[in-house]
Amino acid sequence: MVDGCKFEGCRRQISAYGYCSGHRQQFAAGKDLTPLTDRKRRLGCAFPDCSREHYAKKFCQYHARQLRDGKSMTPAPRWRAAASWKTSAEKRTDAETGKRWCTACMRYLPPPSFGVNNGTSDKIDHRCMKCAGLARFNITSLEYEKLLESQGGVCKICRLTNAGGRSLAVDHDHECCPQQMKSCGNCIRGLLCHSCNTAIGHLRDSAELCSRAAEYLRGNTLDREAPTIRG
Repeated sequence: MVDGCKFEGCRRQISAYGYCSGHRQQFAAGKDLTPLTDRKRRLGCAFPDCSREHYAKKFCQYHARQLRDGKSMTPAPRWRAAASWKTSAEKRTDAETGKRWCTACMRYLPPPSFGVNNGTSDKIDHRCMKCAGLARFNITSLEYEKLLESQGGVCKICRLTNAGGRSLAVDHDHECCPQQMKSCGNCIRGLLCHSCNTAIGHLRDSAELCSRAAEYLRGNTLDREAPTIRG
């Protein structure tokens, strides 16, 4: 098994075709492969105790991606510390707990949390099922859980939990992202139960229409006495 770039003397992380990113670019351009400068390799990653090579912004590729996405920096999982990104499924599994690593929310989860993916070597998705389902909203299951916790675990409008055991729906500003089930991740307004999410959808996400509906109900609701219970 090749540990790094197959160019002789280069041990940088593989990008594609068995080459690192620098030699892959040389190969794709039809140029003669030449040794790359080792300046970035000498720099290393600025994250404490990270032995991976420099990639950008003083960090390795893993931590540079966390910096770019505005996420809290965490140590790279053990399987990512290997020279090759084509690591086995066993290296993505914690030997002590048997849990697998989700590449989206970046945490170890029980094996049943992952779905089938015929495009991977072991036919198991690298993302947990929750993250895979939330990918269209550009958030992870961990970010969803944090948002739900900030709402007290209930719908942001009616303050009730969703009926039927269904997860609260992700509501976003459709003026920013017009597609019903797609968001850039920056226009998410909150988590709503099915009824509230459907209601504001029928009212075309219009604050004015919602206000008129409230006025209508206030002006047309009869004051009824409490029913008398006969013995």
